[in-house]
Amino acid sequence: GEIVVPKSDAVISYDFSNDSQNEKDFFDTIQPYFNRRGSKFRIERNVPVKDTIKNIGPNDLQLIGKKEFDVIVQVSLFNMRYATIVAFEIDGGEHIGSRRTAWLDRQKEAICKKYGIKLIRIPNSAVKDYESIISLFEFVVKDLKDLDEAYGQMSLFDEE
Repeated sequence: GEIVVPKSDAVISYDFSNDSQNEKDFFDTIQPYFNRRGSKFRIERNVPVKDTIKNIGPNDLQLIGKKEFDVIVQVSLFNMRYATIVAFEIDGGEHIGSRRTAWLDRQKEAICKKYGIKLIRIPNSAVKDYESIISLFEFVVKDLKDLDEAYGQMSLFDEE
């Protein structure tokens, strides 16, 4: 017999969410933690980087172009404005061995560092590991200014 593999119409986009099942699983895993904290936090999926940073410089705006974060966490400030404090990136197989993907990842890391956003990379294999993800989140944000008032010293299991 002869086997014919039809050409795929799939288009691979770099630096955009591919809306994978792993991204959905990750969001579903962390959402209850943030929902229990009322309006202190807001989380969103597939957010353009330019929408997460206030007063972004024109050179940086050009650099980020149309890049997206898989998930962002914002904290409510005193005047009920929200500021992005953490961006999560879910890394699948496309992040292994691809120079282009690694280069694009470094760009996001540089932008986050410059604008004070903590970037947490989660491998596909860990998207449902609630305790590890939340522990990592709490560790990363423990020293952020302006967070103590909104966040306090909540534990992993607080039910506010």
